[in-house]
Amino acid sequence: MQVIFLRSIAALMLLAVCPLAGCYLGPQKVTYPAPLPSSGEHIFYPGEYRTVAAEIAAGITGFGTLCTPLEHGTTRSSVAFRSDGVQLCLFTPNAGDLLTCMSANGYARRQTLIFQLYISASDLEIHDAQATLDVDGKSFQSTAAVRDSPYGGGLDEATPGTKPINPGAATLIYSIPRTQLVFHFNQPCNPNASYRLSIAGITVDGREIEIPSVEFHPFSEWVQRYLD
Repeated sequence: MQVIFLRSIAALMLLAVCPLAGCYLGPQKVTYPAPLPSSGEHIFYPGEYRTVAAEIAAGITGFGTLCTPLEHGTTRSSVAFRSDGVQLCLFTPNAGDLLTCMSANGYARRQTLIFQLYISASDLEIHDAQATLDVDGKSFQSTAAVRDSPYGGGLDEATPGTKPINPGAATLIYSIPRTQLVFHFNQPCNPNASYRLSIAGITVDGREIEIPSVEFHPFSEWVQRYLD
């Protein structure tokens, strides 16, 4: 009871000094499952680049710049890579309401796991995409919720024959195909667990491609946190 009382007092004090969203909470140690593809090309973590200039200097443009971490300040919570001719972006799992599966200063979110993947390729087809989640020696399956999610890019990314969105503009922007896949698992978020996610059922040019499995291992770092 004393612990609960002290936590309640702490929460009231926080509200007193942080009445508005965006209030600075200071540095906090966070832990979350960081994604690591088992194979692939041009693997990078967009969160490691703090400015657009740094991304450009590293050769990161287009699709990769959209793979930004959902959690402000984290460096390993999203990963972009290429495999078998497609571009992929994968995030640390959500734990409901767009809150990542993360512990901050020892307190963790415990909602069920949601994995989010973006994929970009021409002539992409999704046929009942399935994901298998391995954790603690058990396997679980989920069917993807699929949504078209195109973005504006340059001519170098556009499919041959694609017309610019606004032909009269000084800088021509083209609609680049991108698809979002969301997998729900009825398993509780555990930031300190290791996960393995495998995905099948994605076809390009009539050929099913092999998406590398992705390992998620606990990763801890200090970030500057704000009250949302």
